[in-house]
Amino acid sequence: MQGAARHSESGILKPNWSSEDCQARVFHKLAFSPLDIELIHRGLAVQRARRRSETVILAESVSPAVFNLSRK
Repeated sequence: MQGAARHSESGILKPNWSSEDCQARVFHKLAFSPLDIELIHRGLAVQRARRRSETVILAESVSPAVFNLSRK
């Protein structure tokens, strides 16, 4: 989701959880770090933009007659 292969120093995206982390997870106390939240938002925005771009390219490659028929 972040668009990068990385681990965090704390929170859900740590590479290795301690027993305290596992206990926190059970009680919904293990969260994303603020940096992870920011990177997730940025990564999802990039994915949305890429999908919109691919949709525009696809629409431009379809003949106008077919595109108009699909809008009816």
